[in-house]
Amino acid sequence: DLSSNLLTGSIPTDLTRFQRLNLYLKDNQISQLDTQLCTMSEWNDGDVGKYGCNGLLCPQGHFSSFGRHSSFGGECRQCATDGRALHFGASTCIPTASAASGGISLLLVIITSGLLSFFIFR
Repeated sequence: DLSSNLLTGSIPTDLTRFQRLNLYLKDNQISQLDTQLCTMSEWNDGDVGKYGCNGLLCPQGHFSSFGRHSSFGGECRQCATDGRALHFGASTCIPTASAASGGISLLLVIITSGLLSFFIFR
């Protein structure tokens, strides 16, 4: 299992010499996926044969709990407009800067209101 190891770049196409292979690569920093890998129909318990490239890794901008489309549940879903997945194989979407700053702004309003209430009722 090579999940969450900060692997970068692409998956080596040399791996296509293996007829059967299970690759667990979610939550790395993989930025390229050669379509030659997507033809390996017996990889990931046959998920590559069923779902193509998504059976290896969800594409950028998509996510799944497995980081890929799996027969065991979890298809690749597109990130909402307030989130993003920068790399292949994301298991979650991260908030965009505007969504994150909105959350911080709301927190500041709540904290400020609490302090104001404290001084008014003191």
